Amino acid sequence: MADIPEYGLAYDYLDHYARTRPEAEAVVAKGLRLTYRDLKSRVDACARALIAAGVAPGDRIAYLSPPHPDYVVLLLSTLAVGGIAVGVNPRYRLREIAHILGDAGPSLFFSRVRIGPRSYADDLAAAQASGPRVVTFGELPGPPGSVPLKRFVTRQGSVVREDLAGRTGAVPAESPGLIVYTSGTTGAPKGVLLKQGAALRHGRMYLRRFRLATLRAVNYYPTNHVSGLVASTLQTLVGGGTLVCMERFDAGEVLETIAAERITLWGGTPTMLQMCVAHPDFERADLSSVRILSCGGGGLREELAAALSRRVPRLATLFAMTETTGGVTAVESDVSIDAVCNSVGRPLQDVETRLVGEDGAAVADGEVGELLVRGPSVMIGYWNNPEATAAAIDADGWLHTGDLARTVPDGCIRLAGRRIEMYKSGGYNVYPKEVEAVLESHAGVANAVVVGVADDLYGETGIAFVQAGPGERAPGEEALRAHCRQHLAGYKVPGRIEVVGSLPMLPNGKFDRRRLTARAERARARN
Repeated sequence: MADIPEYGLAYDYLDHYARTRPEAEAVVAKGLRLTYRDLKSRVDACARALIAAGVAPGDRIAYLSPPHPDYVVLLLSTLAVGGIAVGVNPRYRLREIAHILGDAGPSLFFSRVRIGPRSYADDLAAAQASGPRVVTFGELPGPPGSVPLKRFVTRQGSVVREDLAGRTGAVPAESPGLIVYTSGTTGAPKGVLLKQGAALRHGRMYLRRFRLATLRAVNYYPTNHVSGLVASTLQTLVGGGTLVCMERFDAGEVLETIAAERITLWGGTPTMLQMCVAHPDFERADLSSVRILSCGGGGLREELAAALSRRVPRLATLFAMTETTGGVTAVESDVSIDAVCNSVGRPLQDVETRLVGEDGAAVADGEVGELLVRGPSVMIGYWNNPEATAAAIDADGWLHTGDLARTVPDGCIRLAGRRIEMYKSGGYNVYPKEVEAVLESHAGVANAVVVGVADDLYGETGIAFVQAGPGERAPGEEALRAHCRQHLAGYKVPGRIEVVGSLPMLPNGKFDRRRLTARAERARARN
């Protein structure tokens, strides 16, 4: 891979590679291969249509899509005209979709009508009734009043090439380009406002570190998540590589795709990688093209690392946050397998880190403190939520991550736990308050407490303790699980729901989460 140019805008990278590598593959999906020339032509047409539709700099454009060339075109078009892209996870239910659209206030909502067995027709009709115009990806018709993408793009006629050039040339790299929603401690997901230039910075930092001769990456992450949005889509664009889109994660298909598409950069959460290792085709799969396997979203167990390192030449782990637009620290197996499994490595080049105690003072080496991060990649703030922003970023620009860590003699940072109640299930952040709010919305539930416990496959899973109202009959576990599935993405649904007569309390009147966590862990040990 040639030296990576230093641009602050995604459109500049697209234009650069469309001029210097026009016939190189940019985006690949089943039945579709787009060169950089093709991709730029589609982005230009969509960007002109956005301008014709009245999209102004700073306007939000929402989308719901799996990894697919249509999503890539819309993302790059939105960034090109100075809009702010807002991803909606296809796994979200109507309640979650409505919250994001209501909070972000997009003028346009682009979406697939069907993904796999699920139809979004009712969700789109409800979304359109709430405000944004709906534009549909694919061939299936959307709700009345919606417009197919092909017809939307034909409305660009009044916007000429010079109009587009003027708009793209006026977008500052430091302007907001993305809102990524992450579950909130108060129950409602918060929108993390990120700079376009910071998202591209992640790709430059990562690719310059690992120096791949050929960049071919596979993306099966949700396109509303920093892994799918920043660390896959935009990172591959920065390197002028080929993004191979898979609409869903399937371990067998991943192994087949790596072989067929000669993937050089393979990424996944520990859960995803464990599923690949456990697949019967893993040992005989052709992984010879892979140069780097990058793991994020949780710790890499030594047995898993050993199995992977037998098949690929280099392992790397990355500690990243939505609020930091991607990577904070990284470590690779060149250092040691122990470092890969038991630390998150050292800070990336332009990242400052501090470990502080409860009093805000720096802790000594080897002592545990809260991890603070500062640098150009830190978020602008939480969308429409100045109170949460002020609580997360202090007056000196330090982002308080809520993660506890310590520094070990080799200079690596080792995580020691979290100050906040969030847990990670399959690489996704899950905040108990959001799940508890859904459980408590059931007519038969008075109180609910959700805690995270270790899980062999997903890293952590939620265990819910539910208390019925006075004189009410407690609902059954399956009824509560069905209620959760109706209102929450699948990864947020607790692995077990236990109905209890009472919940333990602390002297301050709050529920004793520590006792409930210990109870959940004892139950797990017995099973």
